[in-house]
Amino acid sequence: MVQVRRAKLKSCVGQDWRDVQFYSQYAPFSLLVIRSPFSSLLTRRSFFRPMLNVVAKRLLGEVSWGLKLRVTIGAGLSILDMATDTVVIVGYMGDEETKGYGWSLLWMVVASIICQLLTVFIQNRKKPLLMAKEMLIVVILMKPAVVAFRVSAGQEMEEHHTFDAKVEHIFIKCIEMVCESIPGCLIQTYVLLKVRNVTRATVGSVIVSAMTTGFSSASISFE
Repeated sequence: MVQVRRAKLKSCVGQDWRDVQFYSQYAPFSLLVIRSPFSSLLTRRSFFRPMLNVVAKRLLGEVSWGLKLRVTIGAGLSILDMATDTVVIVGYMGDEETKGYGWSLLWMVVASIICQLLTVFIQNRKKPLLMAKEMLIVVILMKPAVVAFRVSAGQEMEEHHTFDAKVEHIFIKCIEMVCESIPGCLIQTYVLLKVRNVTRATVGSVIVSAMTTGFSSASISFE
């Protein structure tokens, strides 16, 4: 099947097949090809765009900067999501009409922290002092950033660890998504539809929560 597609592509571009190989090897995004002499292939040949998407996905998974980019964006969104949720919780607590929703969001954050503490306990239970340090990082809400740094730096799994940094990163992402991002986005969306006095912080928090959920689920699926 691969040979058939290559033969078909050769018939389309003739002697410029080597240029197509260059784009497929070094251009991880099909947008680069849109500006190339082969942009017409995107419309004339149905197999060309899917082929570029597959090549881009494989290259993004292999190169080191692809992993660093994913974990950095994910950590940034997680911290931003926590910050916007904190602002929204404070705003909800100051209004009797939305105070109950504020408590709901607060308990979601607490549940996320408890699950992260449990993950830290499982990961570092053989070294109590290190476990206490990692739990402190969770309490100050910096665990996503720390784990992302370890994954991007390629930290190796140590003897006392239960799983490596990449698996821990996936666990933290799942916890944040299930305990905080998805339910928080649903509650805040419900409040937006119910309450007339809508603030920019609430709208921004909903957008950030949706972005965090989408990016986290895509990253987990990619990994």
